[in-house]
Amino acid sequence: MIDIPRILANIILLQPQKDHMCDRSQLPANCVSLTVTTPDRDVSLGALYFPAKNLTGYIVASYGAGGCMCHWLEERNCWPVYWRNRYNVSVLLHDYRGYGSSSGSADIQRIIGDSACVVRYLCEMEDVEPSKLIMCGHSLGGAVAIQLATQFATQGLIVSSSFASIRDIASDKFFGINLDWLLPSTYLESERTIADYGGRLLCVHDKDDDVVPFAHGQKLFEACRSVNKTFVTKEGTGHFWDRTKNYEEEESKFFNSLSLIR
Repeated sequence: MIDIPRILANIILLQPQKDHMCDRSQLPANCVSLTVTTPDRDVSLGALYFPAKNLTGYIVASYGAGGCMCHWLEERNCWPVYWRNRYNVSVLLHDYRGYGSSSGSADIQRIIGDSACVVRYLCEMEDVEPSKLIMCGHSLGGAVAIQLATQFATQGLIVSSSFASIRDIASDKFFGINLDWLLPSTYLESERTIADYGGRLLCVHDKDDDVVPFAHGQKLFEACRSVNKTFVTKEGTGHFWDRTKNYEEEESKFFNSLSLIR
């Protein structure tokens, strides 16, 4: 039987890129290429690990719907290297199934299970408790990070330019048409999920975001039950995750407030 809601959710949210692969010879220094196999062994997930020398903690980072993990290395911010160098945290990136170096077909229903598998892989590899991790994500990756942070009760969560729910973003994309009757309420309902998150939250959104409207970020921030949360309003960067001065200041406070490994 054809799962129309699932197909529609994939069309609205996922823009997999398989033609863009990381050139292993061009990877940053001290970057390790990994392969994580899903529990059912039907998919191999490509991953990149950036281990820190003077380790203070771990980040699991998730990217947006239209890229792959190598895009984070090409952009001027190069977040994994920046975090590692500034905060001495080890950073793990991975490609979703059907994206970049991962096998399989892109599927909204499998993203969280696959990403949770990557989290467990890191915890086993480094002998660290999931609660000690920091989840971080941009756009679609923000929704993934919210699900993982809540599932594993991580101490920290960074969400950049992410949506409140698939239904809300679908309505925005289709000129306000209500598609609730077509879309399931079980796929990446971030506003509902983040209400159960009690760790340290740093949420950032640009007022001029033309992909995910600013109101989505506000909804996520207000829904989070944590008493230790910060919202950063950016201007002029759109949907791009740039390091503005006000963001850098709040990010430093965020990391300083966590019980990182010393």
